[in-house]
Amino acid sequence: MEKICDLHTHSIFSDGTWTPSELIDGAINAGISALALTDHNTVEGLPHFIDAAAGKDIEAVLGCEFSVDYEEKELHMLGLFIDPKYFPQITDMMNDVMARKEKSNIDLVESLRNAGIILDYDKIKSATPSGKINRAQNTTVTGSIMLESAKNKDAAWEFIKWWSDHTIQTRYANDVEAALGISARYSS
Repeated sequence: MEKICDLHTHSIFSDGTWTPSELIDGAINAGISALALTDHNTVEGLPHFIDAAAGKDIEAVLGCEFSVDYEEKELHMLGLFIDPKYFPQITDMMNDVMARKEKSNIDLVESLRNAGIILDYDKIKSATPSGKINRAQNTTVTGSIMLESAKNKDAAWEFIKWWSDHTIQTRYANDVEAALGISARYSS
């Protein structure tokens, strides 16, 4: 019997749209025998992943997708089969990466504010399941908040269309369209 595995998935703890439990259940339903959770720069979802897989007919592979700098470029490196005893050290190591991501998000909100699109960063964070802003699941949240609070609706609308085209993988476009009632596929 052929076995299928997926060794690169993301949950709501980074830029995925499913919880670790939903990933496990979806993989089982798809006939996958081994699944790795490899969230970006965090192992926060892995305890949930372990619990979700317990007693089920699937091998849960513990992983992380690390952002690393190499020759002035950011690369993503997968770490697989991570022992849970190393979760605290990985969390400590990734705190700097996560702080830079948070600063980047705050800078983006400030840039949008300067363009007339007023967003409440704390409101965006509190509207997300993990309290973290990520480009996939939270585009709908941020887009809705943008349209709701923008002084310049046209600028907000143009940014949402640009953002949808440039930062969302195609598989998320339907979610954006459904949530905002728009066509997320925009060409300039």
